[in-house]
Amino acid sequence: MGALTATASSAGYAGIGGNVWESNGAITINGGEIIATGSNGVGAAGGGAGIGSGDRARAEGTITINGGDVTATGGTGEYGAGAGIGGGGNSSSAKEIVITGGVIYAEAGANGAAGIGGGGHDGLLEKIVITGGTITAKGTYRNGSAGNGNANAIGGGGGRNAADPSDFSNCMITDAQAKATSIYGDKDNDGIAVLDNDYTIAAGTTLEIPKGTTLVIESGVILTNNGTFIHNGGLDNRGTVTGSGTVVHHLSSGTAVNAEEHEGKCGCGETVRMAHDSGNYRNNGDGTHTEYCSICQYEKATAAHSYSTWTENDAFMQNCSICGAQRTITVGSVSGKVQFDTSGPDVKADLTLQAEASADAEGMSWQWQKMETKTALSIAPSESHDDGYYQSYTYRDVPEGGTIAFRYQASGPCSFWYYLIGPDYFGEEIQVDEAMSGYETVVFPELPAGTYTLEIFSMQDVLTLDAQATQVSYGVYADISGATNASYTVPDFESGVQYRVQIHLANGTLMREYRSPERLAITGVTAQDAQYDGSAHTGYTGTAAAAGYTGKIAVTYQVKSEGAYRDISSAPVDPGQYRVLFTFDSQDGASYGIEALEFTITAQDTPADGSDTGDNGGTNPGEGVAQTGDSRNLLSWAVLLCTSAAGLAGAGFAYKKGRKRV
Repeated sequence: MGALTATASSAGYAGIGGNVWESNGAITINGGEIIATGSNGVGAAGGGAGIGSGDRARAEGTITINGGDVTATGGTGEYGAGAGIGGGGNSSSAKEIVITGGVIYAEAGANGAAGIGGGGHDGLLEKIVITGGTITAKGTYRNGSAGNGNANAIGGGGGRNAADPSDFSNCMITDAQAKATSIYGDKDNDGIAVLDNDYTIAAGTTLEIPKGTTLVIESGVILTNNGTFIHNGGLDNRGTVTGSGTVVHHLSSGTAVNAEEHEGKCGCGETVRMAHDSGNYRNNGDGTHTEYCSICQYEKATAAHSYSTWTENDAFMQNCSICGAQRTITVGSVSGKVQFDTSGPDVKADLTLQAEASADAEGMSWQWQKMETKTALSIAPSESHDDGYYQSYTYRDVPEGGTIAFRYQASGPCSFWYYLIGPDYFGEEIQVDEAMSGYETVVFPELPAGTYTLEIFSMQDVLTLDAQATQVSYGVYADISGATNASYTVPDFESGVQYRVQIHLANGTLMREYRSPERLAITGVTAQDAQYDGSAHTGYTGTAAAAGYTGKIAVTYQVKSEGAYRDISSAPVDPGQYRVLFTFDSQDGASYGIEALEFTITAQDTPADGSDTGDNGGTNPGEGVAQTGDSRNLLSWAVLLCTSAAGLAGAGFAYKKGRKRV
């Protein structure tokens, strides 16, 4: 048998294959004793593969091993190791690997590569097919720590895309990191795998018959189990199985015996009792899940989902950490409804804000805020730098709650980036579409204490900057005390004020904003007093209108009684104090209007002593005289007018001047 030893000579090179930045071409090994070692990386370089690509290489070329005794070791590197067989460091990938036979040992260099497959840290294994051979592969963890991604024996670097076992046939594969060996049967022969030599499962290691594979132990062959023998597939034992190790049976079906166990036949042919398997959950669709045994379907327990929450696509996403059930909780836009308060002497408008949420949003909390304007003197920079396209300003010892601001002006279209770097961070690109007539100001208010650097990048000379201390006004949101529900009413609100609600659910927060509608002045009408004449009076002249509003303006009436106003159904008839109201709320919620005109209906003639006559409009408001829409019986007037003259004879009534005799 021929022999070849290949050791890379420079940092990041493969033992057999590519140099740095180079992938391997087609590599075919048909036999012989092969030892290939990739080199370690230096500085920013990763390690090279034992057989495959160098550091920082694209996935190209097929590596084929048809037999032989092959040992391949990848080089290590700070920026990722090389695979034993496959990709180099710096996340180099492996294109295609085909193994049809041989005894193969492949070990990655230290730092996140697969034994066979992708290089460290995140190199991919695009395709692998194994149809024969005895293979041992050892992947490595990132930075040597088991907490930094899985170590794939066969697959991608850093634990990515582990190989699909359905691509393995007629072979024995050992994961040297996990100390686990699996036997895969011949797909062309009903998944049969034959053990024709004595074999020992060492203490601390496992041997598995995968599902779909049947292991045949030939007559005279001894399998000694000192570790763990896992029966996920079938076992045809014509030889001897011995040893004091653990045997793990697998049941694909069974019958529940009690709350703890089920019974069934293992793929190896043995009838066994086993504890119900755990970790299987059925989502009941009502906020609960039921744990069940996947072997016998025995239901173990029902419990409420245990959700973890995050925000995504402007919604709350929830995932049950136990069963994996997911749901989306949507939060709609804030809407506002104007409500007119006309019970007091001063008419006003209240605004009800409403933020819609899904019905299943239990545990959600709301905090409403109102935009307020503040004024502050911004802090002057202590140092500055300007080289034409890059400017920087340093602000040292900014106090808690301090404000930094800069102004800009452009004589033509341009764009620039700014970054404020310190205990807090801001960054944005600003586009200027046309020449500016004055300065615009960028404000960073209420900063945490510390030192900050403002960096501004611009390649255009049309931009003028001013970062000196200046008086600035800015808007900040202030909490509204006690406003903790989805609905909140703002009494006697101001026009054009910005409101915001912060919606919290677990660790997630969403925000919605709303601008209160503008109040439009109602014009075109004036109050008009009237004298009682038995007919209804509107109390105004003209036609109500509001600039920019084309919808309907409602007209309603109120009567003043004991210092308060109460609604009446239509224009009044009786003498008294009244108010006509003009109101509207625009359909789009952007504007509203409210106006009240007071007017008086006086009696035709009032007695000098102020007493009521009950016959000519000198009544109390709303009493004794029928109003439009009033249901009182008018027969009282007929009875009064038809009183017998004989009954009044000799009464000797006296009338003051101006009184009319009946």
